[in-house]
Amino acid sequence: MLQDMEQYSSAKKTISMGILPLEQGYRLLERLTSYQVAMERVQVNITEDNQGKLIPLLDHGKLDFAVVRMDELDPEVYEFHPIYRDKLVLVYRNTQEGIPPEESVSLSQLSHLPFVLMSDESVLHNLCVRQFHRENFHPSVIYTAARHRYLLSLVNSGLGVTILPKALVNTDLFPDLCCKDLRGDMESLIGVVRLKHAHLSAGAEHLYEFFAQQGILAQEP
Repeated sequence: MLQDMEQYSSAKKTISMGILPLEQGYRLLERLTSYQVAMERVQVNITEDNQGKLIPLLDHGKLDFAVVRMDELDPEVYEFHPIYRDKLVLVYRNTQEGIPPEESVSLSQLSHLPFVLMSDESVLHNLCVRQFHRENFHPSVIYTAARHRYLLSLVNSGLGVTILPKALVNTDLFPDLCCKDLRGDMESLIGVVRLKHAHLSAGAEHLYEFFAQQGILAQEP
């Protein structure tokens, strides 16, 4: 990798990368840090935002590539490589009443519970809504939030239950939260994404391939 990057040793190069607010659950930042240490002549500018903001930036050339959810992307427009498979789970406070005792539950068993969900700007919101429609489930949604940390805070306060990727449930910060598997295989794919046929600088191309080829998020955190 160092040999490949020798041509950039004379000047600092900039790479613009978008990323969802994935935090430490996916070990992305520690991998990026190790890359940055090795590539001291390459400056990586990170834009962290929700997918509704990152994709337009990618479309208009403001980002070289992005780490986003692939579930709603058009393969005719984007090139992408999956790097993590998210399993969605029911998240609830350990004192929440009405939680079925089974190890895995169906949505129909949760109709009596209040829900807090990601806002409709999120791909996760759309995934949940589609699953609700498939199962003819009509949840009582009392709050929505743009960031999963707010949802976890609401659930931790006992205001309801939510559906989130298991990797985003921070039990160190919220030790009273519990998870249950959902029947129906609710999943989301995270991938590294670029515009199809987009021309990237050699440095950006190298970092893109660094993510795409190694599958750095393939293992459970």
